[in-house]
Amino acid sequence: MRKLDGFNIMSVMRNKIILLCIVFVVFAFIIAGRFLFLSVQAQDGRLKVITSPKSVLYLNNMQVGKTPFDQKIKQGEYILKLQAENDSSQSAVFEEKIKINRNTLTYVNEDLGASDLTTSGVVFTIEKMTSSPEKANTGEIEVQSEPSGATVYLDSEEHGNTALILSSIDKGQHEVTVSSPGFFPRNEKIEVKTGYRVIARFKLPIDPSHKKIDESIDSKLASDSAKSNITPTLTPSTKTTITISDTGTGFLRVRAEPNLSSSESARVIPGNTFAVLEEQTGWFKIEYEKGKTGWVSSRYSTIETQ
Repeated sequence: MRKLDGFNIMSVMRNKIILLCIVFVVFAFIIAGRFLFLSVQAQDGRLKVITSPKSVLYLNNMQVGKTPFDQKIKQGEYILKLQAENDSSQSAVFEEKIKINRNTLTYVNEDLGASDLTTSGVVFTIEKMTSSPEKANTGEIEVQSEPSGATVYLDSEEHGNTALILSSIDKGQHEVTVSSPGFFPRNEKIEVKTGYRVIARFKLPIDPSHKKIDESIDSKLASDSAKSNITPTLTPSTKTTITISDTGTGFLRVRAEPNLSSSESARVIPGNTFAVLEEQTGWFKIEYEKGKTGWVSSRYSTIETQ
């Protein structure tokens, strides 16, 4: 057998070193690629949407699928729009701002009625609590509702009226029920995780039978008011303005009349300021566009008098 001379030995060693370097570089690229992939994935959240009837789903006016929908979505804020796939003219269009948080679920369950008044649904957003829970193995539930001031029940026990935050809730599944006079109640199962807050927004559908009773009462009150020369509508004697407060949905509905059963005329954005044209208990009349007026809830309005 021929012995390797010094040159051949150096050549073999050099080839081995080159091979090792190539293997190391390839391995480094694989690790870096995997790390980058996981980092990108960590920025994603999950969006799950269920509707009745089945609907086309849009995010920021771009069609992304149909319901039922369950996909990973990059974290951020989006305008979610749901439009019934068939007979869309017979169903209201749902449109609302939602938030996708990384590594958490945003859940939407909507029953699209013939109008906004008969549409009901829930939107759940999960986010990390700003501080550790006071009690081990607990989280929080924040309940918002339309109409506001609805009664909240947690596992059949009454806890107050919206908007409210329920603290130190044991991790696991709970049932939340929201009800308000004149509206059909709604209940949903909510999964609570340790150190996380579930923000639950409920939209209740109006109960038509209750509306008839309310109209009868309102008619009697109006008659009694006329007899006593008392008008329920007040016109501010000084210049009064309101600024729209944060509603949690990214907008505040403008109603044709000062009551929750009235139709929606428009939507105004939190932070906008309007002059008050008239005032009734719980409502302000504003000019939301030139020549167009409507009523907004005083609950989401900050008033200033000059």
